[in-house]
Amino acid sequence: MEAGANALVEATRPPSTPPPVTNEPEALFSRARAILANDLGISDPSFLAEDFKWIGPNVVSTGKLSKEEYLAAGRFFNLRGSFPDLDYRAHDFRLDPDDPLTIRCTARTVGTMRGELRLRSETMPPNGVRMVCPPEAVSMTFDKKTGKLVKLCSGFTMDRLVGNTGGLCGVVAAATVAGSPPSEWELYPPATVVTRFFARSVKQLKEPEKIFLAPFPETVMIQLTKGVVASELGTKDPDLLAGGFTFCGPLNKKTFLDAFSSFNIRDAIPDLDENYSNFRVDPYDPYRVNCRRTC
Repeated sequence: MEAGANALVEATRPPSTPPPVTNEPEALFSRARAILANDLGISDPSFLAEDFKWIGPNVVSTGKLSKEEYLAAGRFFNLRGSFPDLDYRAHDFRLDPDDPLTIRCTARTVGTMRGELRLRSETMPPNGVRMVCPPEAVSMTFDKKTGKLVKLCSGFTMDRLVGNTGGLCGVVAAATVAGSPPSEWELYPPATVVTRFFARSVKQLKEPEKIFLAPFPETVMIQLTKGVVASELGTKDPDLLAGGFTFCGPLNKKTFLDAFSSFNIRDAIPDLDENYSNFRVDPYDPYRVNCRRTC
């Protein structure tokens, strides 16, 4: 009799609901790492919300893809098939202080081309070349209720002078390593292409072949960086800049100082707050300090 009553209670009890999605920072970090491990959601679309959108740096096209377009592009190019050892080497996971559902990180993607790479108009054979991408800024925004990814921003190069992909990330980086780099007309507005054509060429910077310790403790490296920031990027104290200093590639030390010293931004906007934060030493290049700036 008692067993029958218990069975009746169980039958009439409403179905259990799944536990609520945890949006604590550590849970979001774990979710972001899982998405990276699944090739940014390409290998497992269940991480992506139905209204998911990908935003990239391409200034010529829209630089935006829907979930369907993003998955179709990922499966077409199939970078994992071309680079079986593809490793995003993501680090510096941090919560956006202005959006508790957005995780930011830095990637230093590497991989060896051991399979064919299918491009839009040709298929490139494997060449055994190791791809080393420059530092790339990545951000992921999650849905509060479902925990699924609603926005992914990737491909935003932080330093075009390092790596062997011509300062590019993603598919265009892979195409460059495969021997079929994209035309600059595909990447930049016409005015920028013309400017780059007439600008002085700048050599790529050498990176350490092996990971080693920074020349100074991390706290000192960060303080040195803050000193450059406090001097308005060296314009108030040029001795902080090395003789071989470059800014975003085309500008050498003299050109940079002449240009930035003439802007007088502080005079125009006395209360300007550039809000530098998240100072951290790059684990793959211990001479580099990355930070975030929001004006």
